Amino acid sequence: MDRPIIIISPFQFTLSRGIENFTYSLSNQLTRKYNYRLIIYTWNGKNSINNQFINWDKNITIRKVPYSRFYQKEIAQLFYYFWSIYDDPKAIICNFLWHGENIIYNNKRDIMIFHNPLSQIPDRYIYAEKYLSNTSKIVFDSNGNFSEFKTKYKGFHNCNIIYTGVDTSYFKYLRSKKNDKYLKIISISAFEKRKGIQHLIKAMPILIYNIPEIRLKIIGSGPEKKYYHNLINELGIKNFVTIKSPVNDTKPYLLESDIYCLLSHGEGCPIGLLEAMACELPVIVSDKSPFDEIINDNEGFQVDRNDKNSILKAIIQLRHKKDREIMGTNARLKILKKFTWEIVASKFIDLIENRNLSNIN
Repeated sequence: MDRPIIIISPFQFTLSRGIENFTYSLSNQLTRKYNYRLIIYTWNGKNSINNQFINWDKNITIRKVPYSRFYQKEIAQLFYYFWSIYDDPKAIICNFLWHGENIIYNNKRDIMIFHNPLSQIPDRYIYAEKYLSNTSKIVFDSNGNFSEFKTKYKGFHNCNIIYTGVDTSYFKYLRSKKNDKYLKIISISAFEKRKGIQHLIKAMPILIYNIPEIRLKIIGSGPEKKYYHNLINELGIKNFVTIKSPVNDTKPYLLESDIYCLLSHGEGCPIGLLEAMACELPVIVSDKSPFDEIINDNEGFQVDRNDKNSILKAIIQLRHKKDREIMGTNARLKILKKFTWEIVASKFIDLIENRNLSNIN
């Protein structure tokens, strides 16, 4: 049997983020379509969320570093080292380098992915640079991420842009009877300041005044949760806004919604946005990178998240069902053209097999 591909994702069963979804979906695509043998190196955690990722392909092996309250990184390095000798991988796909992955990372063979812009995690870029060479295979999930990197690190010659994908066979619009009494906005993201949910909440009073039927559902959790609740109470809009804890499956909530909204300041390639577009939702996003790479006026609107009237104008234009349907259809067509896992996996195969990927400089 061919030598395996290793993907390192230390928090695969303890966190629920884009990186963990990315690892799960890419792994299954590589094995099911290309018959690769995959091994996931991850960590056992004190609190497991094993029920989130349950349909691993039979050709995927999961290796878990034992949980330890202390020195988890050092323990991981020990296991990585001996596992990699035993597994003898063809290549390693690294989502990180700062959780012990550097012990087995080969800068001439392996693939390093930067999922976040340099401006968000500058220390991690500085750390990773020590283990990269000028010809290392580096993947960015947006042109925006790459542009930030290139302003500071000019000597790297094997940089590649591979967007995140979405499962279009699962995330798709299902014709159903919606309650047209309300105009339902949904926002799904971590509750962090940079995600910009506070801007949407602050805009709600003017939105409610102009569009009384509007309702907002926010799904997620994080350090800003208490602030959001307090802000909603202060603005007197609790009858119009619902906050729900994170869910394993966002599809039912997307299908019952009319518009998807994400007003973050800087992203990688947001999976939640792609899932919404695949479900034929028109989208409202901030005028920040990488949203200009994902949508145009045919699929949604980019707004100034600090300007309530900018947000209002976009929603008013999507108030009519026919307009939403046209944009939603265009959104799914965009996903099918650029953001499927088939497309993503094929590009990673090219990198693994050292085929020309039209890399950028």
